[in-house]
Order: sequence, then C-alpha cells, then structure tokens
Amino acid sequence: MNKLKLDLTNSSLNAESVKQTNQSAVKRFEQSASTYKQKARLQKDTGRLLLKLIDEALVKSQDSKPFPLLMPDFGLDLGCGPGLFTNELAKRCHYLTSSDLSMAMLHSNDNDAGKVCSDSHSLPFQTNSIDWCYSSLMVQWCDFESVVREALRVVKPGGVVAIATLLPGSLFELESAWKEVDSDQHIHQYQTEFELKQTLSSLDFNKLSTSKKDFIYWYKDAMALAKELKSLGANFVKQRSNKGLVSLNKWRDMECNYKRLFFNSEKQALPATYCVQTIVITK
Repeated sequence: MNKLKLDLTNSSLNAESVKQTNQSAVKRFEQSASTYKQKARLQKDTGRLLLKLIDEALVKSQDSKPFPLLMPDFGLDLGCGPGLFTNELAKRCHYLTSSDLSMAMLHSNDNDAGKVCSDSHSLPFQTNSIDWCYSSLMVQWCDFESVVREALRVVKPGGVVAIATLLPGSLFELESAWKEVDSDQHIHQYQTEFELKQTLSSLDFNKLSTSKKDFIYWYKDAMALAKELKSLGANFVKQRSNKGLVSLNKWRDMECNYKRLFFNSEKQALPATYCVQTIVITK
C-alpha cells in the first residue's frame, strides 16, 4: 500500500494560511497536550458519536458503487490532537494520517505511521487523494468555510467528510453567571447553525446530513469547570476585552451567580452544557 502523497506546493505552513489560524488558541492547545487525554470527556463522547455517523455514511457511499471496497485506502484525522480515536480510526482504512497544527499534540499522538503538522486551512495533500476525513471539535477554532473547502478538495469523489463543532448555547450556564458580573466576553463565540448551513449551501457536494446533540457534565463548583477547560486548552476567548487575570471579587461574584442560578440539589453539583453540531458530507 502506497502512503498518502503530500502536495508541498500547497504547504499548510505557508504565510497566508497561518494568518487564518488563531495562534493564541494553538498556544493554549500546545500547553494542554500533556493533560488533554485525562480531561476530554466531551471530546470522547463527541468523537464516539461522530464515529457512528461516519460509519453510516461510508456504508451508504460504498453501497452506491458497483464494486464496493472492503476498506477505504486513506483516512485523515484532521485536528487529531493527542489521538483520542487513533486506534478506532485506523480500523477504518489501510493508512491513517493524523494532522494537527500543534507539534506538542502530535508528539502525544500514538499514530507513529503517519503524522503531519499542517494547517487545516491549506492542507498539504493532493486533490482527490483521501477516502474520508474525520474532524471532531476543531473547526470552531478555525475559519469554517476554508477548512471545509480544503477537506472537500482532498477527499475523493464519493468520499466522506465528517465534522463535529460547537454551537451557541454551549456553556450557557457559565455565560449567564458572568453576565451578571460584567459586560466582557467570557465564552467563545461559536457560529450559529444558520451560519454554518448558509456556508455549506455555497459549497459543491453530493449529500449532506446534519444533527444536533446536547451533552451535560456536572462539577462540584465553577472552579472545577474552569480547571477542566484550562487542561483542555479550551479556555481561550478571542473576543474578550480583558486579557489579564480576573479579579478575585469578580470571580467570587460569578461563582455565587452560577450556584444561585444552576445548582442542582439532587446531584449536589453544577451543570455545564455543550451543544454539538455534526455535519456529514458525501462529495
């Protein structure tokens, strides 16, 4: 089996591409590479959901072919991070490529056979060279249209692109608690479902399937949630005005608001909700 060929004329690390990538967000993920796997509850739940959806799409895609393949040749884990699903994805193709912009994340990834440090806005792979692309909880940090266009470019006709991202309403409890403290932005601003679908409507593909699912996790207090977000590198807020540390008084006020508004006496814990959008495209 030949390995996936790189197209270095479309190098993912060219200057124009890197401009589109949020370097501050990348830095956060670099710092969290060693703690990511232990705290990635949402990432694991979402990844399992996306695996099920890509399996269904691949079966339908293969059924439409006159001579279905037993297994696709090339798969791409886009924004792979430390490789939460490397082993599972490797079972779904002959050759898996794990791609991420963070070298620290790639060093934590167990896919020794194929790791590429690349920018998802400008992938270093040949057009129509990949059978499927799997990207879970990465595009919310990127330019959505650029990433999807690139994924569709490198995927073969009839191939599948499976994406999971977050919608507004994610961490609404934390956002509500902060709103009573100040007017600053404390939660990342995710694109709406309408905006995502509007972008997708301008792209060329064969089939599209979307779905939504909420995941709720419980914490003993707001500090436990904040520590988890930091350990995942997911505490970056581009639109936040005050880039420094929050004052102790403001933090205490937020904690009181969170508990007053959302404390569950039965569970003796605070909820944090994530709104996940899945997108499965057949080229």
